[in-house]
Amino acid sequence: MNINYYKNTVNIFAHTSVPWQQDILFDFLKKLKLKADSSTLDVGSGIGNNIGTLLEFFNNITATDISKGALRLSSEKFKNNNINFEVANLQKMPFADNSFDLVICTEVIEHCENPVEALKELKRILKKDGYLIISAPNYFNFAGLYKSISEKMFNRLWDAWGNHENGVENFITCNKLKKYFNNLNLEIIADRGGDLIRSWLPFFKKYYNFIDKHPSLRLNKKWPFKLVAMNYFCILRKSN
Repeated sequence: MNINYYKNTVNIFAHTSVPWQQDILFDFLKKLKLKADSSTLDVGSGIGNNIGTLLEFFNNITATDISKGALRLSSEKFKNNNINFEVANLQKMPFADNSFDLVICTEVIEHCENPVEALKELKRILKKDGYLIISAPNYFNFAGLYKSISEKMFNRLWDAWGNHENGVENFITCNKLKKYFNNLNLEIIADRGGDLIRSWLPFFKKYYNFIDKHPSLRLNKKWPFKLVAMNYFCILRKSN
């Protein structure tokens, strides 16, 4: 596994996310009701999927990614907007303590070599009582069972999308994330799942377009479905 894969390669699939995730991000941002001038950071911004949604709420946005190429594509797409683009490694961010009211980090933490250290860094740059919106693949399901067995037996990386064969795809579950958050005193304000179908049918790649059009968003909000879906989304608050 090599973190430089994300730094040196502009793989559109590795630097993007499915469109339905923006529905969840939009819903979360509506819940927070932050001011338009709130300092907002999109970490691991990739080719800018989150930026379009963030622009509907905020006018003080910074976007970072380890890939210069991905940020170049994003900056070209949003060149008419006042967005600060910076190349940065999540585990060593170039920002002072308590810099942001809101930090977004979707589908990134699982690609870090040390997810706990990455979360500590996100907490460091977040203001007191600031919010962190985070998501990651949740392997507390059949796909996760297959991943665990496959990687132990064949000693090779496996992820449900097949987009990170040369990168890092840590085995993460919603329960493991909750443990990380608790240890760091990050309070969960809201959580939900996403992509319930793929968590139990991870091999039907030729049907992924159908699956992405039917992510079962309502069902993903309910217990226990939100805990066994393919992705896990949280709003966290830094209280100290």
